[in-house]
Amino acid sequence: MSNHPRDLLEFGPFRFDLDRQRLTCNGEVVALTPKALEVLSVLVQSNGSLVEKEDLIRKVWPDTFVEDGNLSVHIFALRKALTQSSGGQNYIETVPRQGFRFTANVKAIEVSNGHVVVERRTRSQVTIEETETDSEPLTEARRLKLGRLATRKSQKAIRNAVLALLLLSGIIAGYLVFGPKRLLSKSQPPVHSIAVLPFKSLSPGSDDEYLRVGVADALITKLGGIHQIIVRPMSATQRFVDSSEDPRVIGASLGVEAILDGHLQRDGNRIRATVQLLSVRDGAQIWAGRFDDVFTNIFTVQDSISDQVVHSLSISLTPDDARVLAKRATQSIDAYRNYLIGRHHMSKRTDDDIKKAIEYFKQAIDDDPFYAVAYGGLAESYTLSSYYSAVPPRESFPKAKAAAQKALEIDDTLAEALTTQAYVKFIYDWDFQGAEKDFLKAFELNPNYAPARFWYGECLMYLGRFVEGIAQINRAHELDPLSLVYSSNLGWAYHIARQDDQAITQLQKVIESDRGFHMAYFYLGMAYESKGMYEEAIAAYKTSRDLSGGYPGITGLGHAYAAAGQRSEALNIISQLESDLKQTNRVRATAFSIIFSGLNDRDKAFEWLEKAYEQRYEGVIFIKVQPYYDNLRNDPRYYDLLKRIGLTP
Repeated sequence: MSNHPRDLLEFGPFRFDLDRQRLTCNGEVVALTPKALEVLSVLVQSNGSLVEKEDLIRKVWPDTFVEDGNLSVHIFALRKALTQSSGGQNYIETVPRQGFRFTANVKAIEVSNGHVVVERRTRSQVTIEETETDSEPLTEARRLKLGRLATRKSQKAIRNAVLALLLLSGIIAGYLVFGPKRLLSKSQPPVHSIAVLPFKSLSPGSDDEYLRVGVADALITKLGGIHQIIVRPMSATQRFVDSSEDPRVIGASLGVEAILDGHLQRDGNRIRATVQLLSVRDGAQIWAGRFDDVFTNIFTVQDSISDQVVHSLSISLTPDDARVLAKRATQSIDAYRNYLIGRHHMSKRTDDDIKKAIEYFKQAIDDDPFYAVAYGGLAESYTLSSYYSAVPPRESFPKAKAAAQKALEIDDTLAEALTTQAYVKFIYDWDFQGAEKDFLKAFELNPNYAPARFWYGECLMYLGRFVEGIAQINRAHELDPLSLVYSSNLGWAYHIARQDDQAITQLQKVIESDRGFHMAYFYLGMAYESKGMYEEAIAAYKTSRDLSGGYPGITGLGHAYAAAGQRSEALNIISQLESDLKQTNRVRATAFSIIFSGLNDRDKAFEWLEKAYEQRYEGVIFIKVQPYYDNLRNDPRYYDLLKRIGLTP
């Protein structure tokens, strides 16, 4: 047996063999790289003291230039391994802009000649314990020897503790006399909201937008699952792809306190990224990092960035938060690449792009059949295909529902898939209670997911629960303040609630910010028409029609003509719709029912409403609240239809 003493360190369920550089948890080896173990060795031996970043790099990488990003990767790997093995406990505290501190109590076990002396270390006390081994009996002489050893260590520890206490007292006294004003002036206020901008390219002209936007989207998803901060959705930041605008200005327009900005480049099989977290208030750099790694390690890079952001903001993670932050949706780089390209196409919202998105999501699933978020993307694409690709509801929505259910079978914590399932239940299945239950669960999983708030708000409006519906749509608008869809639909919600003056004010604000958004003009036409301002309504509908290429402006225009007594113009619109229906099959049955209702032709209006009912078009649910159908409400067929849908008058 060797006479060389060997130290083992214990903390929580872990035992770290310093000589062998081996970490175990409850007897099982924890897989870590040699450099990660060297970082851990420095931290656990710091006895709870702050280890400055530069000092840590110097000890682990002596005589070598190393960027902060490399250290961040190893810190993240350590945090993830320790958190997963211990059930969520965080052992490494980040001190923003300074370094790291190991927070657990550590027992140092000195092994020599088969005897073990256990020394429990904390920041305030040292306790000496002794144990015996099975290899040699504990004689009285040996007991006295170990006792003397323990006494010497105890006395030394007491002296160190007294010196530390005196030093701490001096620091506190100095701070009270000289320090408060200076420290407060340098301190950053707490950050409660953040936006992640699409990464800019390090190589101008490179065709990697899908990757730069996709990495930002992945970070938003990770950070959005943490309840202590508000994270702007991808829909709020995607418009800033390749923007040269000052990040602070963008952050102010998004109403956040901090903004994550960076550059990204894929060069062959490598990925390079520079990232900085900035305070919107004064432009101060809260954290910055650089990463250079093989592309197959992109998951580690993303994990490290999100981990550093959380710890730079001094957020205390709950065990659930830690699991969200550490979770990876796939280990397949091919599946991930296809998923990113699918998201890229889906965001463009054109007929051709929705079809491409579906194919890329399917390919991602082929690469990894257990890739839950790819099923979620597929579900959302099928839902959008009903609107942008004119796929009949009876074809698109069952596929969307099946894909969402598959996503949730794999991972029942996906707020995105749960939102799609809720929407399908409401719009297609007319399962209003089931939909509401899913929406509320989605909020619990991710309170920052704006689409869930938006769709839930719209569904509440269809049910006539106007106060609740407006509140949810307004919440979506707060989460994504630059969204033209949310701000326009807030105006629509005011109109449905018969608050047309407020609707007009809201929609005029939208048009002032972007005169090319056709839906704002369409909803403005609806509000004008409800007030009997037919000339203004017709002008707004025409603008919507011209900007969109036809729908839905042309439908509103036909109803406004009819309501204004211009019957021939309304009938001409119907003729145009009938021709389009024969040629493209893109016209919905509710378009005809709306115009015939305006003409007060009830038989034709109900004929087309029955077709909408059979085809399961979402517009049929509007009949409960839509002012277009006000003149049908005293007809028995109206109440019969409501009853069959499952709505109450």
